[in-house]
Amino acid sequence: MTGHLALELVCGPNGVTHIGRQSFHAPMHLSKPYWDGRHLIVQMVNCTAGLLSGDVIDISVQARTGSSAVLTSPSAQRAFRVRDGGPLATVKQTFQVEPGAWLEICPEIFIPHKGSRLRQVTRIEAASDAETLFIESLAPGRVGSAESYAFARLEWAAEVYVDGRLQVRERYDLSPEQKNIGTLRRVFPDAYYASCYLVTPRLGALTDFRTRMRDFSTSDFMMAASIVAPNVAAIRLLSAGSIALRQGIQAVREYCYEALGRRLPDWRKL
Repeated sequence: MTGHLALELVCGPNGVTHIGRQSFHAPMHLSKPYWDGRHLIVQMVNCTAGLLSGDVIDISVQARTGSSAVLTSPSAQRAFRVRDGGPLATVKQTFQVEPGAWLEICPEIFIPHKGSRLRQVTRIEAASDAETLFIESLAPGRVGSAESYAFARLEWAAEVYVDGRLQVRERYDLSPEQKNIGTLRRVFPDAYYASCYLVTPRLGALTDFRTRMRDFSTSDFMMAASIVAPNVAAIRLLSAGSIALRQGIQAVREYCYEALGRRLPDWRKL
């Protein structure tokens, strides 16, 4: 199945962000957006049970000048087993953030089932005075079904551009034969992981950034942060379980919104 989701987020004369243009094709869909007084909350929905062999999803979002929005999803994302020789599932994501815009991208956790194969490529393009928070999270699999790190292959690639210049390029290639999985599991046998990028020209406002991130760490949760480019901070989270990871992601969001003088939005999830 080949699906797409294209959005243009526009700030109106009254300061309210709305969807200027939208286009989507199964399995992708949108729930009704919600304006909370500061942000437009948009729920992206995959109407199927998850990604199957050969599925291709293309997501493209433009946050126009002055707009303010949050993109999330109502439930976990999943990928299912690919038969031997079958094509992998592919997700391509492009997020463009124009001057003065704020865009948070924080979908629910991704759960790869046993034997699944997925390639996800993310490109973030931000203006020098735009701000965006991108968070993606990964479960080791269906832990309750004894499928911890039993997927066949997971490729995650991300690039961050500021004013057209490449600032960050990152690629994960996780498969049973790769040593990087062993590194994760030496810390926590069923390690849950999240990767975050904060893009802002106001990194100076995060004066206690590294200290606060380090202080969040506990016996079942680890967090590290660094400034990787003039306008880009990277945050990495590793936990022993899904609850600790969710709490860590919430702590990151609360800190970033507070440091930038923004009000934390309510996703209105049940």
